[in-house]
Amino acid sequence: MKVSRGLKYNSIMNTNNLSQSCEKLGPIITKQLMGLECVVTEKIHGENFRVGIDVSGKLFIGQRNVIFYLDMNVYDIGVHLHTGFQMFRSEHPHWNKMNESTQQLVGKLLMFCLKKYEETGNSFVFFGELCGNGMQSGFKYPWDGLRVLYFDVQISPVDDEPYYLPHRDAYYWMDLNGVPRVPVVATKRTIAEALKIDVERMVSEVAVSDFIEGIVIKPTDRELVNTLWPFDSRFIIKYKTKRYSEQKQRNKTKSTPDLGSPFCDFVTFARLEHAIERINERRVVKINYEMSDLRYVRNEVLLDIQNEENGGESLLA
Repeated sequence: MKVSRGLKYNSIMNTNNLSQSCEKLGPIITKQLMGLECVVTEKIHGENFRVGIDVSGKLFIGQRNVIFYLDMNVYDIGVHLHTGFQMFRSEHPHWNKMNESTQQLVGKLLMFCLKKYEETGNSFVFFGELCGNGMQSGFKYPWDGLRVLYFDVQISPVDDEPYYLPHRDAYYWMDLNGVPRVPVVATKRTIAEALKIDVERMVSEVAVSDFIEGIVIKPTDRELVNTLWPFDSRFIIKYKTKRYSEQKQRNKTKSTPDLGSPFCDFVTFARLEHAIERINERRVVKINYEMSDLRYVRNEVLLDIQNEENGGESLLA
């Protein structure tokens, strides 16, 4: 099932998209935005993960574009966690690769979301990054299996627009309840100051690496941002390091033929494999590697390029 309203994580931008948006806003609004206080976290190299309850009271875990509902008595989770997940476990393609503590925590978060839903009628979703050895190439991790590092909490009232908890509230709750979260690398800086951080010298607090993928810059005053930022994407900036980009480029070069075209930097063998995997996960159609399958693969590849390389902005704009 595709992700519906209030369940999908809103797209964020890279530094190139930021420059383009600021040109549209003009110097006065841009100066106000750049002066906002922010929190800076390490950008984790992995796959988007979510766990929660929707506005109809259905529990789920999910990926970026698809969710898997819990098809059983939800109260069984608290009593028989492993038995309760027996049917559910096969739905998420990486569930069996997650270590036991990660699976246990997913169960606890589901119970928390259920309790909050019963109290308020609101949807609650925890967003995180699924990471670990074998999840994505380029980084090694000092643990077995896959883990989730959480970074945001979204609440969707029945009769109102979804919103995200302020990072201080979300991180305080996560720390209080032993929920692993992305590392905070800087606080109480303006966005302009955060963009000047020397990310090339930073060392990952998560992976066994002498560099990081990048940082994520998130303003702390959500209400003020909403008055200044008119675009659909959230005003959150991902700032990737040159070392990561260069490594990624080397990996792409190994897996793509030299056709003398810049498109080879984006349409790689790894991206095609990932697109086919995602299509098969959604079970809308099964890819049989026939000519008729190309239209599905094409759309999935373009969507992935749009989200990962263009900050979620339409490639047709």
